[in-house]
Amino acid sequence: EYMEGGSLTDIVTHSIMTEGQMGAVCRETLKGLRFLHSKGIIHRDIKSDNILLSLTGDIKLTDFGFCAQIKDHASKRNTMVGTPYWMAPEIVKKKAYGPKVDLWSLGIMTIEMIEGEPPYLNETPLRALFLITTNGKPQLKDRESLSSELQEFLDACLEVNPDKRANSVQLLNSKFIEMAANNLTLAPLVQLARTEKQKEQEQDQEQEQQDSEEDPDHEQEDYEEQEYVQEHVRANVQEYVSDQEEEGEEEEQEKNQLHQHGHEPLPVSYTHLTLPTN
Repeated sequence: EYMEGGSLTDIVTHSIMTEGQMGAVCRETLKGLRFLHSKGIIHRDIKSDNILLSLTGDIKLTDFGFCAQIKDHASKRNTMVGTPYWMAPEIVKKKAYGPKVDLWSLGIMTIEMIEGEPPYLNETPLRALFLITTNGKPQLKDRESLSSELQEFLDACLEVNPDKRANSVQLLNSKFIEMAANNLTLAPLVQLARTEKQKEQEQDQEQEQQDSEEDPDHEQEDYEEQEYVQEHVRANVQEYVSDQEEEGEEEEQEKNQLHQHGHEPLPVSYTHLTLPTN
């Protein structure tokens, strides 16, 4: 199925979402996670890049390359897998973990929708992993501006102790999800993101065209450089082949001379023997 609306990343980059719209995204994502978790599958890479939208606001969860199958609900994994900025603390610490790591990532994705990016994005991945384990639940820039329902939802997702963290079924029954808007409210955001992205592409094309006009000799210089390199390589190859042919002729002459004098060259394996000395 083709989701031509693009990813959630395009929306959080180019627009400001209402809490109702955020709730719609979280609700549809939670439905997908509830299904996966009921089958013993952990997604392990929940983030805005992996949430795709249609032009009418329908949502699909994608990219199952990091999925893990667990035998039963009591089973755990301990492999460090995922995208650093969205990783749950127990993954970073390489502790045994279960499906609730996806709910931590959902909380981080919700912060993306609020602030436009996940926490610690300006840090290196290694530094971000350190901060996740050190700071625990990330601090919001303006928590007080959020509704109590959204704050409670984030606290439930971003509980450091996985045993106390809510699961997908519990979160689907939260007040924040109950107040979520219809998926159709996402359609204008999808259209806006597509428009802004198209403008950016056009600007990039115009900039490339201006650069080529300002430096018309650039392409010719590149072509001449490629021709020089290719000619140089051809010359080296020809020289190498000639050298090999000459060496072959010399070896053949030496063999003939040895044969004429009644001697044969030693096998290669004997030429490197070291005789014992008394």
